[in-house]
Amino acid sequence: MPKRLDGFHIMIVSKYFDQIHDFFTLETVCRKFMGNITKFHFNPIPLTPKTLKYFPRIETLNIWSKDEEAFMNKVWDDSLVTPNISKVNFFRVVIWYEVDYKTSVIKKSSNFVFKNIVYGEGDRLKYGDVVPLGIATVGEDAFYGHVTLDNIKIPESVSELGECCFSNCSNLREIELPNSVIVLCGFCFQNCYKLKDIRLPLNITSIEESCFEHCALLEEIRIPSGVSKLKKKCFYGCSKLNLIEMSNCVTYIGNECFKMCRNLSLITLPANLKDLQLNTIFEVYNKFIVYSFIYR
Repeated sequence: MPKRLDGFHIMIVSKYFDQIHDFFTLETVCRKFMGNITKFHFNPIPLTPKTLKYFPRIETLNIWSKDEEAFMNKVWDDSLVTPNISKVNFFRVVIWYEVDYKTSVIKKSSNFVFKNIVYGEGDRLKYGDVVPLGIATVGEDAFYGHVTLDNIKIPESVSELGECCFSNCSNLREIELPNSVIVLCGFCFQNCYKLKDIRLPLNITSIEESCFEHCALLEEIRIPSGVSKLKKKCFYGCSKLNLIEMSNCVTYIGNECFKMCRNLSLITLPANLKDLQLNTIFEVYNKFIVYSFIYR
């Protein structure tokens, strides 16, 4: 980027403004920034009937919230509309808030593009166990109690597995997670008694409460470097767990995180753990757990 911003680069910068007044102020800075707002072919901020006129070249309408003005481009028939407003046609309408998969299927042939599709329990019952490509989140309770599910592959588009997503899938043996997944919500694999092995995605940053609680056959777990906290009861009751690998990036381990892990005999802990209380994290049975620390 040049030392002095030209018109092209200032447009890139202004994409990150969040108020219409910021655009107005920019154009008063110097002559070469005048007309910046008219260069946009998409709206970088939510619009109203009053502010739309300042973006005369818009072809793509971005909508980040259900409460934002859509200019009569309705996702659902009962969507909120502003009284006394005429429809404005756009080449593309991009929806950034959550919608269910069913809605995306219904609107597939329209000019709507959905960036945050959730595959929920209702979608799974209607469309099946294969999570389609393009899904951003496998929703809360999506596969809860699905006792005949024994294996599943999550597509590359998914970034989050919702709370209780696969909880009580008592016959789930194998799940393939892509590196796009960054969040495993609470109770995600709770009571998946037959889950023996899982490779955590390299880009994961969050493993929430009771995520693998009572995964009785789980033997090994390797925590990627992006994870800094292991919430309480994360691996509670993983009675066959014998290997835990974690990087020095982990700074917090929640209460009872590894309790009832009867087969655990050796664990290497990061040196910079805070508020470490071994007696509330682990539980010793017939074996002596050897604790060592990573120093780097």
